[in-house]
Amino acid sequence: MKLKIFLLLCAMAVCISAPAQRKKTAKKAAKPVAVSNPGLELYKSMIPSTAKLMFVDSIVVDKASFIDAMPLATEAGSVQMRDSLHSQYLNEFADRCIFAYGDTAKSELYAADKLAGVWGKPSKLFSSATGFTTVNYPFLMTDGVTLYFAAKGEGTMGGYDLFMTTFDHDNGTFYAPENMGLPYNSTANDYMLVIDEMNNLGWLVTDRRQPSDKVCIYTFVPTAARQDFQSDDIDDSAIEPFSRILSIADTWKFGNRKAALERIAELKSQLANGNANGNDNAGFFVIDDNTVITAADQFRSPDARTLYAQYLEKKSKYTDNEQKLDQFRQTYHDGGKKSQDAYKIRTFEQQQEQLYADMLKLQNDIRSAEQKARR
Repeated sequence: MKLKIFLLLCAMAVCISAPAQRKKTAKKAAKPVAVSNPGLELYKSMIPSTAKLMFVDSIVVDKASFIDAMPLATEAGSVQMRDSLHSQYLNEFADRCIFAYGDTAKSELYAADKLAGVWGKPSKLFSSATGFTTVNYPFLMTDGVTLYFAAKGEGTMGGYDLFMTTFDHDNGTFYAPENMGLPYNSTANDYMLVIDEMNNLGWLVTDRRQPSDKVCIYTFVPTAARQDFQSDDIDDSAIEPFSRILSIADTWKFGNRKAALERIAELKSQLANGNANGNDNAGFFVIDDNTVITAADQFRSPDARTLYAQYLEKKSKYTDNEQKLDQFRQTYHDGGKKSQDAYKIRTFEQQQEQLYADMLKLQNDIRSAEQKARR
C-alpha cells in the first residue's frame, strides 16, 4: 500500500514539473527590428540645403529616347547613346569624348581625345574609391572643367543620383565627385543634368513619379551660385515640396519665366533652322534672366559694347578657322602629306581651343559689365 502511494506521488510530480519545465525553456518572441533605409535618411538630411531653382516647364517622354528631347545648342556639345545602355558626351570641337562603358552590373566613365583625326587611348576618370557601381550619362560644361554625371552606389538616395566634379589641371585628374543634393536628386532615378550656359537654360531628367518606361524632363534656369531656403526661415515640411518638385508653378516666383520661355522658343527655332551656334548667331546675347541684347546699341555699358565687338571678332575668326580645319582634315583623310597635315590640324585645333576660352571669358566679362551698368 505504501509502495502504491509512493508511485502515485512520483507520477503526479512528473506531470506537474513537465509543463513547468517547458514553460521555463519556451523561447521569448523576437522583438521587431527597425529596418534602416540609408537612402531615405540621406534624402531627409539634405532637405534643409535644397537649392532654390525656377523650373520653367516639364515634359514626359519615353525613357529610351529622352536624350533626343533636349534642345541643346551646338556650342554646348552633343549627347548620344553609345549603345543600348550607355551614353557619351562629345564637345563642340568633336575632339574630346567622355563616355560610359560596362554592362548592366558595373560601368565606369572614360575620356578620350582626338589628335589629327585619330582618337587616342581612353583613360578611366575615377578610381574604385568612389564607391560607385554604375556610372552613366556624362555631360561636360563648355569650360571643359565641370562634369555632371549619374551614378549608383555608396552615397546615393536610391537608383541613380546626379554628381558633379571639376578637373584639376595641376594633377590632370578630376576631384572627388559630390552629390548634387536636392531638388536635382530624389529617392527615384535621376539620370541626367545638362546646362546650356550660352542660353542660361538647364535640363533635369528623372523618373520620379513616372511609369517604368517614362521620364520627366524639367527645364530650369541655372543660377551662378547655389541659393537655398535658409534665409527664408521655414521648416523642412515647407521646403520639401520644392525638394521633390511637386509644383513647378510654385517655383516661378524665383525668376522670370517669360524671359526663359522666349529663350527656349528662340533656341528651338534656331535648331530647326540648323543654326544654334551661340548668342550672336541666334541674334541675341543673354545678360541675365531679365535682359537679352538683340543689337549692340542696346548695351548701357560702353565697356560691355567694346567687349562685345571683340567677342564678335573672335567668333568670326573661330568660324573661319573651323572651315580651314575641315579642309585640312579632309586632305589628311584623302592621303595628303600626313605629317604636314597633322601639324596644321593640331596647330589650328590649339588656336581654336584658345579662341574658345577667350570667347567664354569675354562673355562673362560682358555680362558682368552690363549687369553693373544696369543696377
